[in-house]
Amino acid sequence: MSAAATSCASDFSKRCLLVVLGFCLAWAPTGALDPEAAASLAGPCLCVFDVDRTLTGRQDLIEVCPRNKVFPGVKDNGLFNGRPPYYGNFTASELLLGLSETFCHKCYLGIASTGMASGNNQKMLLLDLIGSALTHEAADLLPRSWTKVKANKPSEPPLVLWCQDKSKHLNVREIVRWYAHRGVHFSSKDVFFFDDKAANILSFKSTDYNARQISCASRNGTVGLCGGTPAEVVAAPGVFLCGDEQ
Repeated sequence: MSAAATSCASDFSKRCLLVVLGFCLAWAPTGALDPEAAASLAGPCLCVFDVDRTLTGRQDLIEVCPRNKVFPGVKDNGLFNGRPPYYGNFTASELLLGLSETFCHKCYLGIASTGMASGNNQKMLLLDLIGSALTHEAADLLPRSWTKVKANKPSEPPLVLWCQDKSKHLNVREIVRWYAHRGVHFSSKDVFFFDDKAANILSFKSTDYNARQISCASRNGTVGLCGGTPAEVVAAPGVFLCGDEQ
């Protein structure tokens, strides 16, 4: 078995496995993700997403991720850490393309990304795709500018880049405060965070917010591969990793 397959098996020992082109694909247990089981939301809701391998998939990898969409000419070097930087084409995940199919289309939105969302073209495209899935009220509140986390300096939500892994719960808290200053108040139980990395989800156990690991059906080591899917975005209360019983 290849190293990729071995890693995959250790992460998804309870799942059916398929290794394609050295990448791990898996299927969630039947019934694990049920959009109809969403908790009732008493007031305004907030959905906060990571970017790389959550709203995006691995660049140009359509043969493995056929439901994703490549945008030729929009550069993206997310998770390509070589020097000089290697850029692929921005590839929207099934989740980003189908955000309007999830409960989040009725919510307000924030971004807490470890990556930098390469270049202005990618940032503009992300905002256009996100905004088209939201209500007019929620889309109009989103700024067109993004901010980066800097050492010892607070970042300006709600579109935050270069967040530190394992501390995104702090970024989400700042996003909640940003909306409160604009007259939109969320109960903690109506705040939902989605990310492909387990470590970023586990940090939410110290909060009253909800968090869920996604891109569970396709993995590339500790990160997602194809990115999230609409079926994974559910309003179930709690903190969940891939493979957790719902």
